Amino acid sequence: MIGRFIRGILVSVVVLLPVAVLGITLWLRTEVINLEYELAQYQQMKENLLDEQRRLLTEKEESGSVWNLERYAKERLGLDSLNRTRVFYVRIQPGPKPYITGYREQQ
Repeated sequence: MIGRFIRGILVSVVVLLPVAVLGITLWLRTEVINLEYELAQYQQMKENLLDEQRRLLTEKEESGSVWNLERYAKERLGLDSLNRTRVFYVRIQPGPKPYITGYREQQ
């Protein structure tokens, strides 16, 4: 009786153990494939973000260039290039002195 019980357990272990190992192996392989797919998606997203960053940096550098600023001033603000005949130099003069009241002479 006990021999049959032990034999039944051994047979079930011998049969179920390879099935369990095969099932776990297949599950792990499926998980690895899913993780590889997800990693590929994140790498593609990273490449897209790096491309957008390069594009934005280039756009930023171009928008601040002297040529673009001059073009913006001419087209949008209606400004024109300067020539030397239209430049006026302003001399700074001292302002008026404060008014002093009293009997003493003003200096």
